Amino acid sequence: MIMTHKRVNRENKGWTVFLYDNPFGEMVSNNVLDPVFEISKALKFQWLIVTPPELVKNDVSVRFGVYWQLYFGGVKGDMLESTLVKGGRKLIPVSLF
Repeated sequence: MIMTHKRVNRENKGWTVFLYDNPFGEMVSNNVLDPVFEISKALKFQWLIVTPPELVKNDVSVRFGVYWQLYFGGVKGDMLESTLVKGGRKLIPVSLF
């Protein structure tokens, strides 16, 4: 699918973001993951992955520079809480006065 996308959008020289729901599944072997990540890097694809915590595989998650855990809370799951697990930027509030 990513190869087809790149062929169709050849004029796009920048990075493309893909949002996936647990795309790796049972793929945890390096001989499968290495080519997938190398192709993505060469074709300038950025992955945004959504996966339930019980399906997160350490072999896959360590390959990402930023890793957030999201939790739904509140009475009806209407509150979103997040925890930065790895990477990312920490913003420090600044007062101008």
